[in-house]
Amino acid sequence: MSCLSIQPDPLFKPLISYVLLAEFDIDKGSVLSSQYPSETGVDVQLLAELMLPDGAHNREQDWTTFGLNLPHIVRAEQAREAAKTSSSGSDANGTTGKSLAEQASDRLTQAAERLAHAREVVLQFLKERDLLPPPPEPAPPAVGYVARIDCVVYQYTESSQDWEPLHNDRIPVRLSNTKIQIGPPIDIDSFPAIDIPAGSAIQFQQMEPLYDVIITDSAAYGMRFVSEGDEVAFLSALSAFSSGNPMPPPGLYADPHMNPPPPAPSSLYESLTIGGVITSLSPLTIDRAALPENVADEMAPSLADLGDAESALRSAEAAIAAEAASRAAVASSSGPSELDLDSSAPFLHAFNIVRTKQVPGARRGARTKALAVCTRHPFGHVWRPLLLLALEKFFDTNDTSVLKDVYDAVNAIDLEALGAPRLTPLHRRLLRAVSDATAIAAVLGFGAGRKPATSGENSGELASPAAPISAAATTYSMQADPTYFLTQVRFSGIDLPIRIPLTTMPDEVGDFSLIELIQKFGHSTVGKGENGIMAIFNALLRQQRILFVGYQRPASEVSNLALAACAMLAPTLRGFARRAFPYSNLTNLDGMLLVPGYIAGVSNPIFEDMEKRWDLLCNVNTGQVRYATHLLTAAQAGPSASASGSLDHAYGSMASGDGQPGGSLSAPISPAPVAGSADAVGGGAEPHVPLDNAFIKEVLLAVQSHQSEAQIRAKFDAYTSALISQAFDEGEFRDNSEAKRTLAANRRRLDAWKANSESYRFYVEDRETWAKTRPIRELNVERLIRKLRIRAVIPEAELVTTLESLVRSIDTDDKLLELLSYLPEYDGGLFPLGVSLYHPSESVRRATVQLFARIDQLHPASRLRESESPDLARQGPAGGAGGAGGAAPTSTGFIAGMNHFLWLAYERNRNLLL
Repeated sequence: MSCLSIQPDPLFKPLISYVLLAEFDIDKGSVLSSQYPSETGVDVQLLAELMLPDGAHNREQDWTTFGLNLPHIVRAEQAREAAKTSSSGSDANGTTGKSLAEQASDRLTQAAERLAHAREVVLQFLKERDLLPPPPEPAPPAVGYVARIDCVVYQYTESSQDWEPLHNDRIPVRLSNTKIQIGPPIDIDSFPAIDIPAGSAIQFQQMEPLYDVIITDSAAYGMRFVSEGDEVAFLSALSAFSSGNPMPPPGLYADPHMNPPPPAPSSLYESLTIGGVITSLSPLTIDRAALPENVADEMAPSLADLGDAESALRSAEAAIAAEAASRAAVASSSGPSELDLDSSAPFLHAFNIVRTKQVPGARRGARTKALAVCTRHPFGHVWRPLLLLALEKFFDTNDTSVLKDVYDAVNAIDLEALGAPRLTPLHRRLLRAVSDATAIAAVLGFGAGRKPATSGENSGELASPAAPISAAATTYSMQADPTYFLTQVRFSGIDLPIRIPLTTMPDEVGDFSLIELIQKFGHSTVGKGENGIMAIFNALLRQQRILFVGYQRPASEVSNLALAACAMLAPTLRGFARRAFPYSNLTNLDGMLLVPGYIAGVSNPIFEDMEKRWDLLCNVNTGQVRYATHLLTAAQAGPSASASGSLDHAYGSMASGDGQPGGSLSAPISPAPVAGSADAVGGGAEPHVPLDNAFIKEVLLAVQSHQSEAQIRAKFDAYTSALISQAFDEGEFRDNSEAKRTLAANRRRLDAWKANSESYRFYVEDRETWAKTRPIRELNVERLIRKLRIRAVIPEAELVTTLESLVRSIDTDDKLLELLSYLPEYDGGLFPLGVSLYHPSESVRRATVQLFARIDQLHPASRLRESESPDLARQGPAGGAGGAGGAAPTSTGFIAGMNHFLWLAYERNRNLLL
């Protein structure tokens, strides 16, 4: 689990931004009748078509969800508008159609060019009169370039008769005219560097693409490269090393710790040193008193121009800084922008209800109308009861003032005044990690609902702006579900209860069901054995275009399936909802094609024939998933695994190291394809397919066992987090064999994810933000917990060090909450830590007891329980009667609620060791 997606909750106000009304007119078609409180700025015909889906007249009621102001579309429209403005003419300065940032950049460029010219005029004048200071001493000749290539290095050992990795990650290999140095990684001081000096007898052999072997008198080393460019640079440098020729300039592969010889100066200014009449270089300053009198007079105009040019440059730099500060201020006041757009139009979710009602006297006997609310919040589905009531009222009155009534009723709810908490991503993850979030909510200082102060004060009412609650009645009800905030909205004299979810993540839009998506496509097979659900999973990871087609199916069905797909990789990854078209049609096709990697739901079967417009098609009617023909054709034309041994081809011979170079020096590891190429998008049997199929088999079993929606989502979250951790060298595995096999299997899709997807960029941004804001910054607690949960064997010294570092770090409640967020109940809770209570080493058991004592001491839920019911302190786990033999334990709170046998082990070891 990863506490990423560092996106704060949007401001509660306003809860909805627009209310839209659309009707179907037999003569005109779909018509947008009204917008409140103002126009959205989106094409009215497009809105009408989205609100009245295909086949709506055949159903009494249907729902759709769609997005407004999708960032990619907004950006494309801005570009078209800018081009149109630019082509219409320009002003005297040529700035019409350019943004303020572009104008400031042009001004800076012009000022820099003017200053460079002014400097050269002055210096040339001084040079002609021998007034320049002498040039600096020439730098000593460079010893030679040093090339550095990062790769995975293996060493052949006689003891195991096998190739063993020197490190579980890529390490630097440096080549110069004097030696080849293997390692060490910069962040590992204990790793010994291996030097192969010049003149050593070495043999070299390329075993296969991206895998080369160096053999010396005493050892053999294999290098697995990431890209062809890395291998070419290595071969070039190795050739120079072997022949004794000068090392070629390595370009991008220059070692950052080696300073190459500086380039020859391209101007007098670049070769200048301070001395004589030159008193400063930046800005260039001439000591006029040191100049001969006639020279000073001749240079006066040039020196004046130099001063003006310096001032112009400083002014342009100040304009750039001011414009950047202005943009930052706008961005901070309008909330985070995921795509850094110059747009004030916020991204909105539209939640729409459409009804067809039989009306006597109406043409064709019925009328079809739709009502939608547009909101920045992903939980807009909570307003559906209100929309039903409002749309029924409009059918009866035909009065568009119902839009104003809906807008006012919803925005009259002041969630902040009513005490609704705004949770951080860490708090939301923590609340989702426990089955009973009441104690955690108390730690955070809030509850889920309000309970009446007395039996005579509207005991059945919830928090509502229309029915204020007295101060005495604002006590939090710790019995209610704290993951929801309970309130009500009053419309036409009716109070409708509303449950607002507090733990929703940005890509979790509406009340979709991931279980329904799994049941629909979980039994289909794509290509050579890939499960349909995992095909969707990998298409999302590679940012491919995904289309759900449901012919004559309710628009709500295809919409919910598309929304479920958006949340499949959330909350570890984000950005999918902003590329989604949960319901779309032919009118919106151009907009869809502007969005790379869109996720769309449609009910028109004509989309199925547009194979060049999608990459993966999910047929809602049949439950089948398939790749577009153009991807399969390209894959067949390129390299692919053999039909009879695709897994052996992908992993390498199992006898030679489970996917890595073996004793024969010729294990057939297929090279990584170019990210996004046909071989990486489902054309053949991908090496990760067995891993995915094992995971989805577990998920399908969980669904059949009637596990909850939250548990199924948590499984996908854990799988995504474990996969993504491998891309940042933080993966954990049972042993080296599993590590080699898994990393080799996942390398292709992770390379494609890094190369193609916006979710990778968002993840990097969130990762950097989380590193700066997380409570525990001295440790990577998530990786430590993953190691304790997964590793088959951990050396005693390493285990003691891990546990003791946790004891030292967990010294505040916030740090404890972060630790607990990585130990969700559905994944065993404290079990990864508690199992060390049975370790044979006393040092390990003592460190574990110290950590548990720290948790038990700090956990506020313990103090809460003691304050509410002192008798709880005398009860065992889950309210039991105590430990073995009826002994009265002293543990409370989180410790007392863990596995009974672990709790008994903790009590026994605490009495013995502390």
